[in-house]
Amino acid sequence: MTYEVDWQRKEDGDGRTCAHVAAQNNHGAIVKLLFEEEWNLNLPDLRTPPMTPIDYAYAQHHYELANAMRLAGNHNLLLIEAIKRKHDELVLEVFKTEEPGHGLNLLEFRFPDLTSVKPKKGTPRKEIKLSYDAKIIRPNLFGPASPYIRLKCRKDYMHLQKNEMIHGYKKTNRQWLVSRDDSDCFLVPEGYVKEVDYIVDYVEGDTSMRKGDGCTALHAAAKLGNKKVVQILLENGWSPTKRNRKGLTPIDVAVESNFHTLAGILRVHNDCNGLLYAAIENGNHIKERWTRQDLPLIRLRYDFNSGGVVGTINKDTRAANFGVWSNGTPITVKVVEAHFVVEADGQPRMLAKRGDLLTTSTLCKDSQYLCRHSDSLELFKIPKDCVQEVLPRYHFDWVSAIEKKNVLQKAEIVHLSLHTVADPSIVKTLFHYGWSHCNSKDWRKNHNLLLIKALSKKKWLPHVLSHLEKNTMIRCNPSQDENSAEISLLPDSGIWCPVGMLTLQAIYGFPHECQRKTVVRDHDLEFKKRQTLHVLLNNKPFVKKRVLRGNVSVFELLYKSSPPPLKIVHLECCKLAENQIGTRYVANYRNHKNESAIDVIRKLSKTADKGSHTSELCDKITTILRDRGWCDWHTAKLAAIKNLNDIKSKIDKGGLPGAKAQKLISRMENYELAVARLDEMGENAGTMAVETVILEYGEPLMLGEDSNIA
Repeated sequence: MTYEVDWQRKEDGDGRTCAHVAAQNNHGAIVKLLFEEEWNLNLPDLRTPPMTPIDYAYAQHHYELANAMRLAGNHNLLLIEAIKRKHDELVLEVFKTEEPGHGLNLLEFRFPDLTSVKPKKGTPRKEIKLSYDAKIIRPNLFGPASPYIRLKCRKDYMHLQKNEMIHGYKKTNRQWLVSRDDSDCFLVPEGYVKEVDYIVDYVEGDTSMRKGDGCTALHAAAKLGNKKVVQILLENGWSPTKRNRKGLTPIDVAVESNFHTLAGILRVHNDCNGLLYAAIENGNHIKERWTRQDLPLIRLRYDFNSGGVVGTINKDTRAANFGVWSNGTPITVKVVEAHFVVEADGQPRMLAKRGDLLTTSTLCKDSQYLCRHSDSLELFKIPKDCVQEVLPRYHFDWVSAIEKKNVLQKAEIVHLSLHTVADPSIVKTLFHYGWSHCNSKDWRKNHNLLLIKALSKKKWLPHVLSHLEKNTMIRCNPSQDENSAEISLLPDSGIWCPVGMLTLQAIYGFPHECQRKTVVRDHDLEFKKRQTLHVLLNNKPFVKKRVLRGNVSVFELLYKSSPPPLKIVHLECCKLAENQIGTRYVANYRNHKNESAIDVIRKLSKTADKGSHTSELCDKITTILRDRGWCDWHTAKLAAIKNLNDIKSKIDKGGLPGAKAQKLISRMENYELAVARLDEMGENAGTMAVETVILEYGEPLMLGEDSNIA
C-alpha cells in the first residue's frame, strides 16, 4: 500500500492535501517529511480564493514554517535570499561553470528542523538559519534568448506523466504554456509542474494571503551595493529597468541606498545612448582615435575591471542604428517574451517563441507591432514589451538623467574644454549622423535661428552665401560669450545641411504599385512601398505641387552634377514622414518676431545701395531661398497674376465644356481675390501673412493619403 502524493480531499469540496493540514497546525516535522517525499507546497486547494499550504501557515501566523516552505524547492527564490543574506560565495558558485554549455550550479535548500510548539505572544521572532548546497545538477538560464525553460511534471496530468521533462514557454494566469519537443502547445496548471532552470528577472508570485515585493535578484544586489553580484547578474541578462511593486528599478534602489556609482553603472548598461555619453565624457573618442566611419561599428560596453566605458570596433556588423524609428522603416526585433493566442476551440497557438527574430515596419496604435517571421508572409500582432530591437538605436532626443544634457551638448562641452582644435571630429560626426540643436530656442545653437540672425549683418553675407551654396551648416563659435549679442561664426563647419528639404515616405511603389497609369520617363524616380525619400522644395505659390526634385539618398541632394542626378518624385505616391531630419534648413522657419530668413534679407536689401556688393549678395541669397521653398510678397503676387492671366486666356479662347469652363471661372475668381488680398497687405507684408493667403487660395503640396504639411 502506497500513499498518493498531493492527494486532495474532495468530499467536502475544500481540496486540501496533507501539506495543507500540516501547515495549518504548524507541524514542521511533517511538512519537512512531505517536502522530502516531493509533495507540492504550492498546490492550491479548491476554495475561493484558492490557498496553498504556505498560505495556510501564514494565515495561522506560523511565520517560521511559512518562510521555510517558501524557500523549499524554489531555487529562484533561494538565489534572491542568498543575495539578501550576503552569501556571495554561494551566488558566485551558481554561475561558475567548468565547461561552456554545461549549465549552472543548482542552489538547494535544506529544510530546517522546526518545533511544533507555537511561540508565546510577544516572543521575538527568530530568523531561520538556512543551509545551502551547490550541487552539480546543471540547470540553465531562462532568459530573453532562451526558447524554453525545462519543466518537470510533479504528477500525471492528462497525457503527461510524472517526472516527465517538457518545454515551458510562458506562465500566465497560473498556467504554463508547454509542449513536448516544440510540438503542439497546451496549457498546464502551475501546480503540476516545477521549474528546473533559473529564470532571469524572476519575481515571486502573489497569492491570496501574501503579495510579493516584485523585486528581482538585481534589486536585492543593488540595495546592498554588491558590485560583484551586480556584475554577474548583468552579464547573465538581468534587467536594470525592471520595476518592483513600488515602481522602483534597481537603479532607483541603488540611489535610495546611496550607491550612486553603482546606479551610474546600471544606467548605462545596455543603453547605447548612455554608453556613448559616458565614452565622450571620458574622452574615449580621443584616446581611441574614433573617426566618422568608426561610430556605426563601435560596440560600447561598461568594463567592470577598468571602471569605465570601452569601445570595440566590429567591422562585420553595425553596432547601432541612428535616428528615431518611424512607421514604414523595416527593422528586425528579437522576441524576449513568448506570445500566443487561444483559438476558438480553446487550444493555444504559439505565434512567437523567445529568441525568435521577426521583421516589422508598423507600430499600431494599441502599442503592438505588426510582425512576420522571415520565412513566412503571415502577419500577426505582438505587444511592444514582448520584443526588443536587435540593433540598439541612438535617439537624438535622449537626455542624461543627471546632467539633463544630450550627447551632442556633452561633446561640445568636452571639445571646448580641450582649448584646442586637435580633435573636433566627434562633434562633426554627431551632426553627420543626425544629432542637432533644431529644437533649441537659443540662436547660437539652432542653425535655423542662426541663419536668420546672420542675415541681419552685412559682414556675414558672404559667409552665409557660401554655406547655402554648399549646403553646409552655419555654426556659431562655441567659445563665444553667451551674454554677447555679437555674432561670431566658425569659418567652415564641414557639416552638411540641405536647404529646403523634406523627408517623405512612399505609400506605394512607383511605378509598379502606382494607382494611376503613367509612362515612366528617364528622369522619374522609381521607389518601393514604404521607402524613405528626400525632396527639395521649390517656390510655386498657389500651384499644386504634384512633383518635386529628390532622391533616395540625402547626400545625392547636395550634388546636382554628381550621378545619379536629382529626379522627379511623384508626390501622390507619398506622404510626409513622421520624423524630419534635424540637420536641414527649414523653409520659412521663423524666429520669436515671426520673421523668416527672406524677411530679414529683404529688409537688409532695402538699406543697401543698388548695384553695390551688398545688394548683389542679397539678391543671390534671395534667389537661393526662393528656389528652395521660401516665399515672400513679390513672388506670391507674381505667381497669382501669372496664373490669373493664364486662366483668362484659356477662357477667352472658348470651346471648353461647360463643367470645365465653370471650374476655370471659379479658379479665376480665387486668384482675383488673392491678388486683391496681397495688394491690400502691401509689399512690406511678412511671409506669415503671405502664407495665409497661399493656403487659403491654393495648395502647396499634392501629397497622398494621411499627409499633413502643417
